[in-house]
Amino acid sequence: IFGIKNRYPFKLSSVNLSGKACCSCLWNRFCLGCEIPISDQLPEQLHRLILRSKMTYSKIAIAIDWDESFFKHIYKIHNSIRHESVSASHQIHNQPISIMDCLNWFVAEELLDPEAEWVCQKCQEIRQRKKKIELWDAPPIIIIHLKRFQSIDFTHWTKLKKLVTFPNKDFDLSNFICNKSKKDLAKSYSLFAVLNHFGGLDGGHYLCYAKNPNDQQWYSFDDSVCKPINENSVCSSAAYVLFYARTDLLSIDELSPPVNLEPLPLNNSCPIL
Repeated sequence: IFGIKNRYPFKLSSVNLSGKACCSCLWNRFCLGCEIPISDQLPEQLHRLILRSKMTYSKIAIAIDWDESFFKHIYKIHNSIRHESVSASHQIHNQPISIMDCLNWFVAEELLDPEAEWVCQKCQEIRQRKKKIELWDAPPIIIIHLKRFQSIDFTHWTKLKKLVTFPNKDFDLSNFICNKSKKDLAKSYSLFAVLNHFGGLDGGHYLCYAKNPNDQQWYSFDDSVCKPINENSVCSSAAYVLFYARTDLLSIDELSPPVNLEPLPLNNSCPIL
């Protein structure tokens, strides 16, 4: 193994089979892969990783991140050649995904950390816990918040601009309802608003698309500017929060509690702001 300036020209990390996330850490830690220190104990460390994968029934892979300066100093290569798999990976990364794919990943069964192990009451053996998210009821309103920001090495955040396609009507969520008596209610949702975000964490702008229930026309609300838009332009890579309503509802007024429109009395205890 060659080294440059008393260090190795690459970094080893333990990742899952996709190579995009850590094989050990939970998703909410935003870990892209725990670094494996390169030392004389490297074979023992890899052996422990293999044993852990067998105990947790998980599959691991070792990612190698090369330092580009290695090729410049050793092989005098200033323009590295990209393997065809890199272009294929970029193409997959830039391809749109559907909201159904996002939901399937969100509710997928998750294997918890070994620290969450417990003794099974049936077999009296130590088992690792699993977690799965399901919906019990078909709510009248579904609000879906897309993950648009990702932590990179815990040092900075980047915005995910990948296009997530979503339907404007006939959005079927029955597969995510575990209560069989409520599955039929979840078979049809209609989109009535989309909150868009432009920019990044250091600065940005919000813009809302909403459907008027009276004329069935979509409108863009940009600060003080309101104008009609085409329904096909609602789905874009700027979509941040999606708002769906069950189509069996007669109107949005059914969801709103009664509001007392009587004016408040003006007295000393009720100042005018």
